[in-house]
Amino acid sequence: MVPSSRLLQAGDEHRYGVGAVRKLGVGPLGASERITEWNPPRSYRYVLFDAPGIKDHDGHVELKAVQGEDDLTSVTWTIRYRTALPLMSRPTKQLVERAVGSIVDGLAAEAERRMGSER
Repeated sequence: MVPSSRLLQAGDEHRYGVGAVRKLGVGPLGASERITEWNPPRSYRYVLFDAPGIKDHDGHVELKAVQGEDDLTSVTWTIRYRTALPLMSRPTKQLVERAVGSIVDGLAAEAERRMGSER
């Protein structure tokens, strides 16, 4: 769903850390993301801006090891936002859910690929 990501500005202390700005997506369908908290490898928080139809987007991603499962990680992704037009709430929610699902699926596939190459 997010076909590309391009770093526009490096973070203050870490390339992708606090202050980093990335352009996500393609053309007018894209958005920009600024990292506001960076706690690798546990969590990060970001704000999305220049996102068509979305205002006040605040996201938080948290990773936790699943107890008793050496190779499992729980991902909690919390997003709060407002739509620019009230009548667009449902379609915007569906779009955001599909985008997040697609990103998580892609991350899981990449993790599986990397784990397979380490075995």
